[in-house]
Amino acid sequence: MRGSGLGARVVLSLEKKAAELGAKMVTVAAQKQAQGFYDKLGYTVLEGSDFLDGHTPHIIMYKEISEGK
Repeated sequence: MRGSGLGARVVLSLEKKAAELGAKMVTVAAQKQAQGFYDKLGYTVLEGSDFLDGHTPHIIMYKEISEGK
């Protein structure tokens, strides 16, 4: 289903719900190979956050959110 837009719709829906519940920021532990996906959705890499999970490089990314975005 890559390239269908489904992943973006899921992430944006979760952001909306988080904002409705009062969250101001969301974070993800993203596989390094998925950085471009999250970049397109407005996420920023937390510098120095690289780590391995199951021998796969990951990074922490964050995005400020608010209701209505």
